[in-house]
Amino acid sequence: AVTTTNAHAVVESAGLPLFTYAAVIDNATTDPIFVIGAEDERAPAGTVDVTATPPLPTSTPSLPTPTPTPTEVPVTVVNLTAEQFRWRFDGGGTSFTMRVGQVYEVHMRTLDVTHGFSGVPQIGLQQAALQPGAAEIVEIARPTAAQVGTHSFLCDIVCGSGHGFQGSIRVTQ
Repeated sequence: AVTTTNAHAVVESAGLPLFTYAAVIDNATTDPIFVIGAEDERAPAGTVDVTATPPLPTSTPSLPTPTPTPTEVPVTVVNLTAEQFRWRFDGGGTSFTMRVGQVYEVHMRTLDVTHGFSGVPQIGLQQAALQPGAAEIVEIARPTAAQVGTHSFLCDIVCGSGHGFQGSIRVTQ
């Protein structure tokens, strides 16, 4: 409910460089307006009581150590396809290598009949039934140092005479 047509802000520094600016929001349109600070000049008479202002420190203040911003680990998408009678990672072989600390998004699907992914619980991949024509099943894995090694999985739903086919995921540092 207050309208201000002219205002002053006084910023003082103990010899440190400053960049001043302001942002004003128009109440009617809610548009923000960027206002850059003016060159140093004395405040208009009567706006600042200099005698009431405590003296500025003569030494440079110690600045707090900033908290590091955590960096997100990029996600690697891996495609695992089942078909009679083999698993294929990204159109290639039956094994895949994951690195400790990396995040993997594993997309699983079948090309022909129903197949069962037995899961790899050691790295957080759950058992799943892969249905032809159904949506891909997506699992997330983020291997740790305790999971280094080779982890096998197999087709655990009878899909035909060559049913027991296997694949593996190797976790390395």
